[in-house]
Parts: sequence; C-alpha cells; structure tokens
Amino acid sequence: MDSAAHTASRPSELSESDRKILADYWRSRGEGEMGAELFFVRLLDDLRVLGAAGPLLKLGERCRRDERKHGLWGRDWAVCFGHPDVSDPVAQRTRALTFPRAGERDNRLLRITFAALTESCGCQVLLDIRPRITFEPLRKNNQLHLADEVVHARLAWAFLTTLSASDRRLIERYVPLLLRLLPQVVCDGPESDDYDYLVPWGYLTPSVLRAAHQRALVEVIEPGLEYLGIAPASRRRTA
Repeated sequence: MDSAAHTASRPSELSESDRKILADYWRSRGEGEMGAELFFVRLLDDLRVLGAAGPLLKLGERCRRDERKHGLWGRDWAVCFGHPDVSDPVAQRTRALTFPRAGERDNRLLRITFAALTESCGCQVLLDIRPRITFEPLRKNNQLHLADEVVHARLAWAFLTTLSASDRRLIERYVPLLLRLLPQVVCDGPESDDYDYLVPWGYLTPSVLRAAHQRALVEVIEPGLEYLGIAPASRRRTA
C-alpha cells in the first residue's frame, strides 16, 4: 500500500499503481452497471406483462435509464483515474435470470422479487461507504447514486405489495433460494480486502459488501418480506 493514499485529497495525488487499480475497477463497475441496465430492460417487460400500474412502469423506465447513466459514471471515473478507454462500457453478462422449476410467469415474479433484494443491498453499500469518502466530486456522485438506488428498490417493493396471496406463496417457496443467491450476486467478485484503503475512492471490498448485505438483510429485507405476509427469512434460511 502506498502511504500517499492516506493523505491524497485528489486523484492526481494517488500513486500510479493505486490509480491503475481504481481505473480498472471503475471500468469493471461500469460494465456491471450496463448489465444492470439490461436487467431492468427485462424487468420492465416483466412488469408490463404482469399488469403493473402505469406509475410503476414509468419508474421502471427511469430505472433503466439510471443504470445506463451509472455505467457511464463508471467509464468517466475510470478515465479520471487514468484508464485509456473512453468508450461506453458493455455488459459482460447478458443471459436472463431464471430459477429452477419456475415457469415463465413465475420467473417474472421472482426476478422482480430478487431486484427488491439486490437493490436494497445496493442502497446499503452506498450508505455505508459515504462517511469514508472525502473527495467532494465522488461524495456527490455517491449521493446521486444512492438517490437512484432508493427509487429502484422502491419500485420492486411497491410492485410486490400488489401481489395476490397465491403469488406471495410462490415467492415464499423460493425465499430460501433467493437468500442463498443474494450474497453470491452482491458480495462475491474479484475485489480484495487488501485494497480497503481505496474504499474512499469507490473501491468496494468484500468486507464492505458483506457487511452491507448483512445489514440490509436484517434491517430491510426480512422486515419487508414479513410486511408482505411472507414467512420471515430468518425462519426459512434452512428450509
């Protein structure tokens, strides 16, 4: 670790090696956000097919646009840290999310449910790291990003409140699987805790991601499922 990271007040004051790590990392985050855009394109179609109300469809379109905007933020921050590629990031994962033994309609319901869980975790990550960010442009970006993520989570949770009792029973059956998949999606990746000192510059370490996942699970996801009349996740984790 370069000691300059502790005292740097702007990207130019970081070491060349740290800027390279951040440039590559932000580029990969941009690619991930473009994947999220594709996910919301499909989610918007799911909402339409399932008969979501007009205001929710309008929010869904906003979410799609937001994810593309976030992808371009990833590109711009990568360039800020020295990445030479100024092209738009491209999603690396393009296959639609499906679940075992779920039909077409059930998959649509489960994708929206999973979005409620993942976006809740995303909100918590951004909230957790904000106190560590001191570079004002990046802090402002964090605030804007969090405001968007809150809307994304609200969209999914709001739709779930409109479901019939039978649809909620379907989701309940899949809760154990969804909760097993959740940390794999929101916590697992190539990041390393060795770069915890770069969290103030937007690097999300496994420890940061795991702590946010656990907090979102306890404070948002389990209470949210219980509010919907779905068995509390803590009772079904071993089901």
